Amino acid sequence: MKNALELLVQRVHGAISEGGVALVLSCATRCDITEGALVTGEGDVDTALYFVERGDVEIVGVEDDGTHIVYAVLGPGEFIGEVGFVDGLPRTRSVRAQTDVVLWRLGREDIDVLDAEARATFFQMLSMVLARRFRDVVGSGDPVTPNLGSKTTDDLKRMPQPWTRKGSTLRDALNEMRPLVESIKEEFYELQRQTGRHRVLGGSMPSRDARVDALLDRMDRALREAGRLNEGEGLGESRLLAAIGGYIRRDLYAHLMASHLAERIYLKPKGLNTDYMVLEQIYHNRPSGEGWLGTLVDRWLLNTPMMTAMRQRRSWMTRVLDRESTRLYLGEPSGYSMIDILALGLGSGRELFDFVNGCQFSERLNLTCMDVDIEALTYANTSVNVGQHQATVRFVRDSVAQFVRDDASTAYGAKDIIYISTLADTLSNADLVRVVRRCRRLLKPRGLLYVANLSTDNPQRYFASSVLEWPLHHRTADELGTVVADGFGEGDIQVQLSRDGVDIRVTARAGERVAGV
Repeated sequence: MKNALELLVQRVHGAISEGGVALVLSCATRCDITEGALVTGEGDVDTALYFVERGDVEIVGVEDDGTHIVYAVLGPGEFIGEVGFVDGLPRTRSVRAQTDVVLWRLGREDIDVLDAEARATFFQMLSMVLARRFRDVVGSGDPVTPNLGSKTTDDLKRMPQPWTRKGSTLRDALNEMRPLVESIKEEFYELQRQTGRHRVLGGSMPSRDARVDALLDRMDRALREAGRLNEGEGLGESRLLAAIGGYIRRDLYAHLMASHLAERIYLKPKGLNTDYMVLEQIYHNRPSGEGWLGTLVDRWLLNTPMMTAMRQRRSWMTRVLDRESTRLYLGEPSGYSMIDILALGLGSGRELFDFVNGCQFSERLNLTCMDVDIEALTYANTSVNVGQHQATVRFVRDSVAQFVRDDASTAYGAKDIIYISTLADTLSNADLVRVVRRCRRLLKPRGLLYVANLSTDNPQRYFASSVLEWPLHHRTADELGTVVADGFGEGDIQVQLSRDGVDIRVTARAGERVAGV
């Protein structure tokens, strides 16, 4: 185990002599902190700089609702408090010892007693620390949300310019879509007129709901045909579908976006591909919208095979978490004290807390919930994590880009179970391989990784991508199995399709060898 001097010399990469580092360190005070104790508290006026020699510390923030969010875990060789040392302002986060820790404290008063040469050495060291921190921030862009941002209602009216080729059947497909959209729009208006008359005269409209479903089904079928034509010409998700989707939105947006679910998916108010409230609306399965038409469009969307598959995925995740945790609890293999579970891309966390709230041995569960969205973490803690369980729950704010790094700032520890419920739908193959590789390094011997992903057989994939601009990564079962195998390496990998073929579920069990955290 390296001592503080060796760690500091390594940290400055030879830019400062060992003698210079030793001189600065000689002015520091050693601090032995016990596990769980605060080093500094949020709001404290503490201008000291700390250096970690041994153990791990958590950087923790407390949200307005009381949810504790872990932003990072720093270990040997890391600095704490460099910003407060420079600007002298109160601490923005608390620092807590995750284990027994040995720190070295440097206050401003300690630096003042150094001679000019030694002070220059210290500030050179400090500038290197700040530069690395800045690089970490700049390099933490997240592949989950490339070029995404929240939209306004003005965006609903924008239509991409259609891409066509002279004499192309793609151009014909776009032309054929126009009369269909016009007829659907006219029927919507006619239904609205009839509804207005019924409100005045009284009476029911037993066929109205079925007519709305039929109109939306027609549009969805036409999109699937255009999508298949695209793929038949080897163009994939080309600008043709974007043009068709834009045309549909331009003419039908007042009807389609009256659905609360469709509106949130398209507008992306969190700037995320799939945010926690989209999942909540899908899971709750209670149609809502502006007026009767918005509610009926919402009902149609919630009843599609795509949304049904996502609800069934939640149930599947709950079952597999229960099955594997029960196996560990019953002692196969024996010797487990705590069962460590990591949820990657928590979202609302329904599948996890469905399992936890029904678990008969919840005191043995140690849960780590990771998401890039702080609001998702606080929502999961205050609105979903409400059962009478005894599990230990830790909420971690982290991005995929940070998670996959070898020198990731958040220490997760070894896990028995890791699951990816909706995150795989938003990642490219290359990014998913990196995530799976990192998961494999975190798994204990015989640990399990669960991954779910929408299939290319999802009937609504073209409606989602072109009309709602919901760019999810659909895969075949073979493709997902290959991606997981590329990242996982040796192990037992099982690939299954849901009964309707819309969702793919992969289970990857590690071997007896520890891959290394």
